[in-house]
Amino acid sequence: MMIRVAIVGFGLSGRVFHAPFIHILEGYQLTHVVTSRQQEVNALYPDVAVIDSTEALFKQKCVDLVIITTPNEQHFPMAKAALLSGHHVVTEKPFVIDSKQGKELVQLAERRNRILSVYQNRRFDTAMLTLQRLITEQRLGEIMQYEAHFDRFRPYAEQSKWRQQDRPGSGILFDLGSHLIDQALMLFGQPERVFADLAIQAEDGKTNDYVHLIFSYQSRRVILHMGSVVSSQTPHLSVQGTRGSLIINQLDPQEGLLRAGNLPGDANWQQVMNDQQALLNLAQENTVNITPEKIDCQPGDYRRFYQQLASCIENNTENPVSAKSALKTIELIEACYLSHAQGRWITL
Repeated sequence: MMIRVAIVGFGLSGRVFHAPFIHILEGYQLTHVVTSRQQEVNALYPDVAVIDSTEALFKQKCVDLVIITTPNEQHFPMAKAALLSGHHVVTEKPFVIDSKQGKELVQLAERRNRILSVYQNRRFDTAMLTLQRLITEQRLGEIMQYEAHFDRFRPYAEQSKWRQQDRPGSGILFDLGSHLIDQALMLFGQPERVFADLAIQAEDGKTNDYVHLIFSYQSRRVILHMGSVVSSQTPHLSVQGTRGSLIINQLDPQEGLLRAGNLPGDANWQQVMNDQQALLNLAQENTVNITPEKIDCQPGDYRRFYQQLASCIENNTENPVSAKSALKTIELIEACYLSHAQGRWITL
């Protein structure tokens, strides 16, 4: 079976994070793109039909899967229309900007017997895959503190970018926060309580670009931090367990490779991915003496999302990122906004 795919939007997300994988992976065929950037699309994919409206797209009977990469507040109405038209749907993260919308889409997909998934590609980052391997091997013991940073240096707001405008679904909490929260949920499940501190730090900023979250799980603490005025590198991931710790300094390199036009399987791609290392500090048996060592990371692989999705559509296997799991991220984002507004812990 060939899964015929339409992408709605051809900005950074559609052009860099979706189209290349649909183009190279077996079992998929990119047939349509909804965008005003016809020349840009056809320069890369000359056989793809470019159309200018979702209304025209949703009438297409030769499309199986619709990928929505538009601004966040458009995810809900577009996903709803695509499901009502009989298509399987992938939305970019965040799933939606209101949990009530998410619940409606989950129920609609179930009634229509359609697959609804959310592109939480950073479940397949090198840091996540490496940490999951170490947890499976029980090398770190019980995780007591988990701290993840997603920092950038953007001290001046760019008003031309919708994510930095004062509009529904904008801001770093919905943008990067949806990644870090999803990863925490995947690893540890739902916390008992959450506390959030949000701020606008960039000059002329209109929406949150600093976020510090604390999730409480009995004795475990999960700290998620996003900043846009951070010029020196902070560790991306710091995990402290009863047997030792894991430190990963660098963000997964796949985004940079994709932006530069590299594709999985390229020689440069393989070299960069295989060069990723982490610092592992483990206690010697029955002592408190720590032995540091560098280890090779598990290579990240965003292809896994679409490979698993194809199997889900064709063979009814597990959805790589179910809408129900993505909905939990939205509910936590809402709890974080409430915590910041009221200046207190929110019990879930």
